[in-house]
Parts: sequence; structure tokens; C-alpha cells
Amino acid sequence: MEKISEERSLHPVSSILLFIVTLFLGFVVIGPLIGFFLALPFYDGDFLTLAEEITSGQTSEAIRVPFLVMQASAAGIGLIVIPMLVYKVILKERIGKLVRTTPIIAFGLTAAAVITFMFPNSIIIEWNAELDFSGPFWSWAREREELAETFTRFLTTFHSPGEFVILFFIIAILPAIGEEFCFRGWLQPALQKATGNAHVAIWISAFLFSAIHFQFFGFVPRMLLGAMFGYMMYWSNSLWVPVVAHFTNNGFMVIFMYLHQLKIVEFDAESTEALPLVYVIPIAILFIFLMMFLKNILQQREKTAQSI
Repeated sequence: MEKISEERSLHPVSSILLFIVTLFLGFVVIGPLIGFFLALPFYDGDFLTLAEEITSGQTSEAIRVPFLVMQASAAGIGLIVIPMLVYKVILKERIGKLVRTTPIIAFGLTAAAVITFMFPNSIIIEWNAELDFSGPFWSWAREREELAETFTRFLTTFHSPGEFVILFFIIAILPAIGEEFCFRGWLQPALQKATGNAHVAIWISAFLFSAIHFQFFGFVPRMLLGAMFGYMMYWSNSLWVPVVAHFTNNGFMVIFMYLHQLKIVEFDAESTEALPLVYVIPIAILFIFLMMFLKNILQQREKTAQSI
């Protein structure tokens, strides 16, 4: 089944290189930098002090709001605004072609598949988190992981329902749109054209998707998530499906963090401990069934659309 019917204005390799440059400039440089200046009015101090507090990994309440502003800018401007502008203006591609009509039942199956995937993936999460290597790189990686965990717990300590809503927007909505557009909407099709193999494109995209988070003790489970999103994009030929999947994954985690803090549920969404096998095995089988059912529905829709 052909998934890419329109010719790009640039060679696929050029498109991939442009993607890498755009992602770096947008997500690593421009987005956070704009966010930094937008955050200054919310910080009772000067430019250099704020920069030092953030880069040193401090978690004082004084930088909480400024850091949230920077996160929102990095995701909103760095992963959505800038990449979409480059995609439209330089690549001369229509963003609308990525958002095709999808059956409502597919979204329900997508959300269910993502939630059930959390059970078998918990085993991979525990295994990856407990890897123990020696050497300078792994020492640096462990420090990065601990810093990320510190910031995550700091930012997701909700003081009010309003903070929960803001964090839900920053963690669940913005990345679902931005990361899926970048990795499944732009990079994956370009890789598919460059390699001539959809599966290679999906797994390379998933690898890079996990790599940009710079959390190597969660690398494999995040890559598996990225691959799942990639196959959903491939089967549906619509960005809406992986966006819903990504939103479900992140949104579910944020909601359960909040409920755990309110002591409504005992489940800790930030735990790296594997779930009991008595639950994992049957739910893993359910996950496979849901993915097969979803694939069948999405591919059937594609055949129907092509026959019209």
C-alpha cells in the first residue's frame, strides 16, 4: 500500500537534514531562548541568576513558573510553530494532507491500545532503568536521568487544580502535537522515501524520537512507544491517530500523578517497577488484539478511500 503519493520539493535526504537542523534550532535553541525571555517577568531576579538556577538544576519555587514558561515555549514554538513554518515555506508541503478523516472507533482503539501497552512496557521500563554500565558516558547519562527525575517531580507537584490544567497542557497536549508532527508527520515519510522501507523509517524515527529526550535509562521503552506511534501513522496515513496515542500516554500519566498526590489512587505513575506478571500477560495479549483490530480498521478505511 503506497503511503506517500505526493512528491516533495526537496530530495528525501535533504528533507531529513533540514529536519535535523530545524529540530535543533527550534527545540534546543530558539524555543527555549524565547521562553527564557518570556519567563523573566515571572522571576524576581536578573537574567544571569535565572540562567544559573535553571542550568544548575535547582528546584526552588522561584523558578517553577519561569521553567514552565520555558517548557511551554520549547514545545510550542520549538516543536510546533518553527517546524510547521519550515515544512510549509521551505518544503512547500501542505500540513492539511497529514490530517485526514479517521473513524471515531479508531481513536477509541488507539487510546485503549496505548493504555494496555503500559503493562508489558513496564517490564522494559524496569529492565532499562536498572541497567548498570561503567564509563564516562554512562556516568553522565545517569546524572542526566537523575536530574530529569528531579525536575519531573518538581514540576508535577501540583499545588492546585489550576496548576494541574497548565501542566496537562504543557506535558500532554503540546508534545502530542509537536513531536508527532515532527517525527511521524515529517521525518518518517522522508525516511520512507529515502530508504524505500516503511519499517526501517518507523524504527529510525522511533530511535531518534527517544534519543532527543536524552534519558538513556528510559531509552528502550520510549523507543517502543515511538515505534507504536509510527505504525499507527503508517496504517492510518493520518497524523490524528499518533497524536491521540501520544496524548493518551502523556495525559494518562499526568492524571495519575495528580490522583496519586491527592491520595485517591495508590498507583505511582513515576515508578519504574514492573507490574505483576499476572496482570501483564493477559493485558499484553489484549494489547496485541487491539493493535490487530486497529490495523484492520485503518487499512480498510484506506482501501475504501482509494476506491472512491
